[in-house]
This record gives sequence, structure tokens and C-alpha cells, in this order.
Amino acid sequence: MSNLPGYRIVDTYKAYKARERKFTTWLKETGEKLGLVFSRQSRDSSDVRINDIGAITHSIIACGQTVPEDVRHVLQDVISQRKEARAFYRRRPQGQADDGHAHYIFVLEDALKAFDRSRKESSAQPDGSPAQDRKDSESSNVYEPLKVEAVDDAQETSLVSGNEAHGDDKENRVVKTKVGKKLGKKKEKSQNKQKSKKLSDKPKSSQDMALLDSIIQNQANDLDNEDDTDEVYFMIYCFFKDWNSLREYLQERWCDYYLDGSLSLVAVSLITNTAFELLQRSEKELLSHLPARSSLSSYEGMTAMLFVDIGIAHVDYDAVDESSLDEKIYEEADWLCLHRYWNLVEWLQMAPPRKVPSTFPQYIGVPIDYHPEGTEGKSSRDKRICYELLIECCLLKPLLKRSNAHIPGEDELTRGIITMLQTRVIPIWLIFAFQIQCDIRYILEEDTAKCLHELRSMGDRVSSTLGHYIEFTKDFDAPMRSAIKITMQEVDCWITQDFMEPDRSQLHLSHGKHRSEIESDYYLRRHPVLCGLMKFRFSLTMNELGLSESNQWGATIASAHLYNAIRHEDPDYPVWADMEALVLIHSNQRIFWRDHLPSSPVQYSRSYERATGVSEMMEQRRNPTSSMMIPKKVYERGIAPASVVSAHYHNRFCFDHSQKVETLPDVERILNDSADSEIEYSLSKLRLLETTEVLGPRLPTTMTIYESPGEDTPHSLTTQFQKTHALTNIQLLNALCTRVSQEAYTLNFDYFSFHTRCMYLLKAVYEEFAEEIKESEGELNWGCGELPVVPHYIFQWMQDETQSTSVCARLRKAMESIVNEQGTSEIVALRRFLGDDGKDGQRQLE
Repeated sequence: MSNLPGYRIVDTYKAYKARERKFTTWLKETGEKLGLVFSRQSRDSSDVRINDIGAITHSIIACGQTVPEDVRHVLQDVISQRKEARAFYRRRPQGQADDGHAHYIFVLEDALKAFDRSRKESSAQPDGSPAQDRKDSESSNVYEPLKVEAVDDAQETSLVSGNEAHGDDKENRVVKTKVGKKLGKKKEKSQNKQKSKKLSDKPKSSQDMALLDSIIQNQANDLDNEDDTDEVYFMIYCFFKDWNSLREYLQERWCDYYLDGSLSLVAVSLITNTAFELLQRSEKELLSHLPARSSLSSYEGMTAMLFVDIGIAHVDYDAVDESSLDEKIYEEADWLCLHRYWNLVEWLQMAPPRKVPSTFPQYIGVPIDYHPEGTEGKSSRDKRICYELLIECCLLKPLLKRSNAHIPGEDELTRGIITMLQTRVIPIWLIFAFQIQCDIRYILEEDTAKCLHELRSMGDRVSSTLGHYIEFTKDFDAPMRSAIKITMQEVDCWITQDFMEPDRSQLHLSHGKHRSEIESDYYLRRHPVLCGLMKFRFSLTMNELGLSESNQWGATIASAHLYNAIRHEDPDYPVWADMEALVLIHSNQRIFWRDHLPSSPVQYSRSYERATGVSEMMEQRRNPTSSMMIPKKVYERGIAPASVVSAHYHNRFCFDHSQKVETLPDVERILNDSADSEIEYSLSKLRLLETTEVLGPRLPTTMTIYESPGEDTPHSLTTQFQKTHALTNIQLLNALCTRVSQEAYTLNFDYFSFHTRCMYLLKAVYEEFAEEIKESEGELNWGCGELPVVPHYIFQWMQDETQSTSVCARLRKAMESIVNEQGTSEIVALRRFLGDDGKDGQRQLE
């Protein structure tokens, strides 16, 4: 129910209203063309009164008007949705509203029966099966208004994965096999969707129409400003239905991370945090359309009606034995997330403002039982999971305020908890977020600390890489030295050290706890999403700093041009896998300023001049204005960030902000940029590197979550978005998850180490041609960034046929040893980091 800049999110209620309006609009417009008489309200409104639907329908049919197939199927979907909601509310005491629901369904079903009779009586039957007729009508009646030039069957089926279709369609999905004791766990996670499934028999094809028809509507707001109580009930039901679909989706993604290893911690954490933002927007949208003075305008009011009046009434006390009664009632409350609300209310009651609870004695030294018996045990387990975060946030709130610091990659849940402690107000989205936290902890069980291990491994990688680079440039005037040192300090503060110390220890010791009972890294051990976002944040920082440093020195691009030249002049020259990967990541156009690789000495020289402006660099060297020679227009000519995700999430995660920075609008740019054929080509080529024998066995680091023929594919989803600019919650998260997974290599490529290697290679080439270069240019100082001048002379000498062979032989001699010995170092290190992530951190913690 949320609208975002540049595109719309289609939820269950909005999709329903779009279909309902499609039906009533066709009814009204067709009736007007036939000269039918409407009531005054129907004449003045774009909608048709319920009492007029039957009369208009029968009149249209009596006039011999053909009913389009897509309109008939839209009407089927409307009836199905209404029946589903009525089944949910069937035992509520609000009989009058239920009567209105039943009357509306009766009117719609009567209209559908009339359509069916007319269809049977029609003598002009189209050829082909009903299924084919449906598919044809969808293509002609739905895509035509969108001006889609070509739509294949795969694209049509790819549009099904939205909030509304998610729960039902997944029943037909080929579920990936889980191993060990976790097999039963994923099945248990799917119990919630059975609740909605029993209430609806909607076929898969109608789900396609649901989303497609909703996309056609271009109004900013599809909701009717009605005071109809029944409409309010229906809206609330759709809100909770969408929440449970989103919850189930996140459960499956975390199973993909923990059980299958097909998703990274960064990917699953980023989509979880984005889901929290979606929940905030959905809550705001829902409350804005509920009557302000209604008892249903708050979570308390909604759940009082949905649980006390409706949920408990769902339980058949005569058919359920006493041992199962508590479980049935628990499931009703769980669908509404009531247990988490009760936990938060209880917490605020016992923890007054500006007070920090030190501990709960019953939890000290007692591990969580993730498989308790009975509903009371489940509630106690999840309550403890919530309290563990709340205890720490009570301490974290004044700590961050006092130090004016911000956790790198701070997640929405942490922000929401701190805001709740400040305002003493419990927003609906935060209740849901706590439930997702409980679900994640249940999936990971005792291995929750695995996420901290991965973060520690990332911290070790950052510290080691930057430490070696600082040592390498200790005698140089490195442009980014200050930023590099700050990053190392951040790693030490937020990852290596426990950022809650010594405040946590002082608090607990003052309350009588023994030091041995104080657990280190308490918060990060229990917060997988924050670990994933912090890891993502430092990946972004390393990507940014590494590219900046490479561009400032120019050695990376210079080495790329030399490597391309020697490969063309000497086809037997060994493959430099790291450099091949760099060119694939950044494209020929960015590295060589050409669509195709330069293949002759003249092209080498021209390409290098365009890419670096080497003539200007040489002039700058002859008339120095600073201690270091820096290429002109370095950010226009240099290597640009190739990761679409990093470019758009950089502002959110890499700066300290006093104000919240929303990331949802960036998804539009991610989807648009994903359609760039050059980027997609580079990503596909990078996957080829995974199969190179020298690099070891293939790892699933670029896997997508689209494995079933019935699900969205990245291509079809991007195409849909470009045509319609409409997405469902699940589609939005799918797009983001897949993109982050695809860019694992691109985002984590170690530009620092590779730049260092390129500097040594360039120095070796300079030393080989030192005498000739000194005659023309004088002695070059590699610490002042002057080595990128070297390729300029190499390419000039290659153009002289009398010395070209000799120059190529000497160039090969200078470069070959480094390429042979270290030519795959970065790819191997990267694959080891992505494949063995967390093992080093785990050993350190142990």
C-alpha cells in the first residue's frame, strides 16, 4: 500500500481495488454506451452502486453485448478475495457488516453466473482451450494499454511473485531440499501460509491477473474514501495477510543463507533491513486510511477485534482436543504477532525511562531452548530473544547519545528500539520486526554467532589489507592515507573490540554480577542483521577507498594497457587472471575508452592518451604544482564504481547521519541500471572465471534465488519494472537480493592489493627501460606517482618497426615473473574470502 518516488508498490488491498475498479468501470462505461439508466449516485460517481450491479449486468447481456474474458476473470478474482476475507471474519459478532459482505458477494456471484450463461449461449465460440483463451486475453487486454512490444510466456508467469500471489503460488513451487534436522524446521516455518491457503482456492492464473490489472491503474491512490465498516475490516485483513507473506519470505531467505549457503549474509541482511522499511511505509499508509476516531485506528484496537472477536472464534472447541487447544489459540495470536506486542508492553511497564535493567537472573548461564514443548515454552523463548536486545539497547541509547557516535551500517531494528525507548510508543512495524528477529534466531539457533564470525573475518581482511598498504606507502605521499587510517580505527572500535565496553561491565559489576558472567560482544552475537549490514558497510568503504587510491596513482590503468599490448603482440604471453577480471568488471569502454580492445601500437597509444591524459600528466611533471603527479579529471577518466548496489547505498551506510536516510528509492535506480547490457555482460563473464581450473572449485557466490520456472527471473523482473514501474514487496526484495548476490565479486575486489601489485609491475617495466626513458623524460619517482608515464614511451617505441620486436621481448621479460607468480592472487583471495567467510573469525573467538 506504499508509493515510492518513481514507482509504486502493489499490495493485496491495492491490487484488489484495482481489479474491482476495472470491473465496475467496464460495467458503467458499457451501460452508458447502451443508454442504460443509473441511480443518481452512480451517475455522479466513477463507481457503480452495489444495488445497480445486478440490473446493469442483466441489461448489458440482454442487449447482446459480449463480455470480455479479462473482465469475467477479474470478477472471479474479486469474488475470491471477498470470500477469503469473509471466511476469516465468518464468526465475528459484527453481524451487520458481515451481512453487507455476504450481500456484496451474492450480487457479484449473480453477475458472474449471468456472464457464464451468456457465454454458453453464445454461438460464436473462439477456437482453442480455455487456458489458451485466458492467456490470449491477458496479453491483449492487459499489456496493450502498457504498450509492451513483446511479452513471452515466461514474463507473464514471472509477474506472480508479489505479496498477494506469494502465499498461494508457493504451494506449487519445487521446494529445495533441506538437510539434517533443519528439514523439519523449514516445514514448520510454512505453517502460517496454510492458514491463508485454507481460506482461498484462487487459481494461479487469477493471480497473474491480480498483479497485471493493478499495474494498469495509474492513480497515486487507489483507495476509496469510504466510511464502510466492512471495507475497513477488509483493508486490515489484507494488511496482516501481506505481513505474514513477507514474514514467510524472509524465513525462507534466511534458510537459504544458513541451510543451503546459496545466499550471503550481506544479501539476506540487506533485504531484511529493507523489509523493515517496507513495513514502516505500509503501516503509515494503512493508518492514514483508517477513520481517525475509530477503535480500529491503532494496533491495540485492530488486534482486539481480530483476536478476541475473530481469532478465538476460529477455534472449533468441539473438534479440537484439549492438548491441541492452546496450540490453535497460539497460532491465531501468532498470525497477528500479538506475543511480541505483549512482550514490548510488559518491558515498558517494568523499565521506566532513563533506567537500564542490568540482567534477568533466570537467564544467567542458561542457554536458550530452541525446541521447547508447548506454547508457553515458545512464548518464553521468543520473549527472552526480545529481552536480550532490549537490555542492550537500554545501555546503547545513552552511550550513543553521549559519544555522538553512529554504528557503521546501523539497522532499522536498532534505530526503532532506541526510538521506542525514547518515546515510549510502540509502532506496528517494530512489533513485526521483533518477530522477524525471533524467526531468524530460531533458524540459526546456537549458530547465531556465526554471523559475528563472518563480521570478524571481514574486519581481519580490512585491517590486514589496509595495514599492508600503509606499510607499502609509508615513504609516499598517499592521497587517501587519512581516510585509510580512520577506517582502520573504525574496524578496531566496532568489530575487533567490544564497542559496548567498558560501560556494560561497569553496569553489571555494580549490580553484583561476577566478571565471568559478563559475555563479550553480547549485542552483535545476538543480532545477525546488524552483523550483515556492518559487513556490507565496510565492503562499500573498501570499494570506495580502493578505487580512489587506484585512480590517484594511475598504476592500475597503466598496467592494464601494458598487459593488453603484450597480449596482442605476443599471443603466447600468459593470462593475467586478475587483470582479466578487472577489465570484465569495469568494461573496455571505461578502461580503454573504446568499445573494443586496442590491437595495434597506434591504437595502444591513442587509447592510453584518452584514458589517462598522459600528455597533461607529463606537462604537469615538467611544471610541478604539488609533490605528487595526479591525472587530470581523475574521476572522469579513472575506474568508476562498477557495483550498482554500492553506488546507490553508499550515502546510507558510509556516512554518519543525524537524520534517517531511506534506501527504498534507490531500488528504482538499481533496477534501471540492472538493465544495462554492458553491466549484465560483465557479470556473466565474471561467472566464467569461477570455472577456471586454476581458481579451484566453483562456489555459489553469484547464485540467484530464482531456481523454479514459475518464479521471477532477473531479466523478466527488470523488463516488467521498465514497462510498468510497479512492484510488489516480494519482487522488490527479490530484485535487491539477486543483485547483491550477483555483485559479490565486483563489490569485494581488493583494489588496494591489486594496485600495489600494479605499482611493482610498472616499476619493473621502468627499470627495464630506465636508460631510454631517462634520456627523454629524466628519472621518474614512483613515490610521486610518475610511473604512469612509462606506457607512453613503450607504445611510441612499438610503432617503430625496427625496434618493435625488441621492445615486446623486453616488456615480456619485465612483466612475466610477476604475472606468473601472482597473476591469480586477487581472484583466489576473493574466492577464499567469499567461500570460507567466517572461519577465521570463529577461530579467533574460540
